[in-house]
Amino acid sequence: MITLTRRGWGMLFGAFGVWGSWWLIQLRDLWYLAAFLLVLVLLATAITALGPRLARVEVQVSVSDPTPTVGDTILVTAHVRQRAGLGFRLALRWLDAEHSTPLTGGEISRESIHQSLSQRGRQDVGVAGTEILGPLGLASRRLNRRVTTEILVLPQLIPELEEMLSGGGQQLLTEENSASISSLHSSGIPAGAVREYQAGDTRRQIHWKQSARQGELLVNLHEQENQPQRTFLLVTHRRTYHLPVEFERAVSAVATLAVCSMREGCRVRLACGTDTLENPSVDEALRYLAVLERADVVTEPLEGTVHAVVTGGLSATVTAALEEMSPSLLIITSPGHAAAKTPGWSRVIVDD
Repeated sequence: MITLTRRGWGMLFGAFGVWGSWWLIQLRDLWYLAAFLLVLVLLATAITALGPRLARVEVQVSVSDPTPTVGDTILVTAHVRQRAGLGFRLALRWLDAEHSTPLTGGEISRESIHQSLSQRGRQDVGVAGTEILGPLGLASRRLNRRVTTEILVLPQLIPELEEMLSGGGQQLLTEENSASISSLHSSGIPAGAVREYQAGDTRRQIHWKQSARQGELLVNLHEQENQPQRTFLLVTHRRTYHLPVEFERAVSAVATLAVCSMREGCRVRLACGTDTLENPSVDEALRYLAVLERADVVTEPLEGTVHAVVTGGLSATVTAALEEMSPSLLIITSPGHAAAKTPGWSRVIVDD
């Protein structure tokens, strides 16, 4: 799309004004001046129309962090190259920005903006288009060519819950009959023991040197069997959460539980709706939770010990499942259910 700038419109109206003066007083010099101004406007418009073909503008986008956390601010940088010698003036229009950023002239230029992130999940950041300013600044052409890069915004941990878990709150998640790491190491399983790789094992558990010697994938036994495991259930049923922010708090809460437990040397099992993530690393858990969405899935009781359940509210279905699982800790993210009866369960209300 080609448009005249304020200067271009001013020169065009000036040409018509001079032509009007010539028509009144019939001075030929005024006719030449009006024609000259009009030709300048037309020539600038024509060159601007050919700007993309002449300049051959190329834009690349990079970010300071491809996996930031909600609340972070990242630096988005556009690297712009155009054909040498032409020196078109360019401006960038950023995604989710109401203004354009002018670029300095030259064959290669670069411009950056800071972008704050308020939502988790996959997002595109970058340039929505470029604007080419023609000669003398009389006309401009807007090119709607998106150049973006995808980032994955990870869920934010809840500082208050993180502080509670690091300050003795881990006892709420500890089974009375669970063994410590040190006692398991002395239970007859030798250090450095391995077994064959099985589906569900993570890459970080593979003993690469031993696997290379044996010609098959082997897993460190003490990395999996000898670590206590904690199971966390996140209720994803859509009707359990009245507002989207309640589900976002729930995702942050289960992320905090998982990360704090892994820092303590525990293996983690995440159950979210019908999906289960076994023994993830911190990065794998956060990436998994970053794209998690609500669903129309009824909460079913899990087999084995459930250490914590995170939910927005306590519907009849959720309460029935909780009574069968008897979790050590119940986290509620909907303030309207803060007064619900939860006999025998330690309860934490997460609210803004």
